[in-house]
Amino acid sequence: MTAENFEWAVRDAISRAPDSAWIHRDVALFGWGISTRIDAGTGADRFDRALRRLSATTAPVALASFTFDENDPGSVVVIPRVLMKIDTEGTRFLIGDPSDLPPAAPLTVLPDGSVGDDGLEVWMRLVGEALDAIRERVVEKVVLSRRLPARFEGQLPTHLVLSNLARNERGSHTFLVDGFVGSSPELLVSLAGGKVRSISLAGSADPGDPGSAGFFDTEKMTREHALAADSVDTALALFCTR
Repeated sequence: MTAENFEWAVRDAISRAPDSAWIHRDVALFGWGISTRIDAGTGADRFDRALRRLSATTAPVALASFTFDENDPGSVVVIPRVLMKIDTEGTRFLIGDPSDLPPAAPLTVLPDGSVGDDGLEVWMRLVGEALDAIRERVVEKVVLSRRLPARFEGQLPTHLVLSNLARNERGSHTFLVDGFVGSSPELLVSLAGGKVRSISLAGSADPGDPGSAGFFDTEKMTREHALAADSVDTALALFCTR
């Protein structure tokens, strides 16, 4: 399958409003409906709990979303009723067949809305506390995230968000699971052919200084990437041999 045909097949699948999806470069999975839904619950053992229940099924592939905080609810594993795979070899159905697909429909447009700046003052205070902790050598590295709420005047078409992410974030891992849609350049972990692979990114730039963006060969950037690589290496060393 050519790159052009792959993009057409992905657009066609998204136009059929899938309930789940995973897209990265020249591989895409799309699911419609739910044949099995596994609520993994909370706690550090939620991964093992979900895997045990998943192992009792005969599904070739499942799509999952786990919360970052083990105490937060929302971790779920989904086995679609219809599951289609698109890659360089073409389009094939892992579950179901073409007759099970819903009809295609033209993509709508995003309703009017706005992105808020809630929590900016709290986030800036946390940045200051993190910098103090680093200077005092209490910690080496702190990862902070800031939540930005987006409010729309109408219902948000999830498949349109998925389409925009798949088109604009080609090198990232774009996903849709249980209504949770997004795209990440990082890869937590993959296992194929006995080899484990992980991709972590690090590095920050001052948004007020355009000259600081795009320069990765600096002592600061090298240090931040080394800390990220070391954290991944330490975690994987418990389960892998080199």
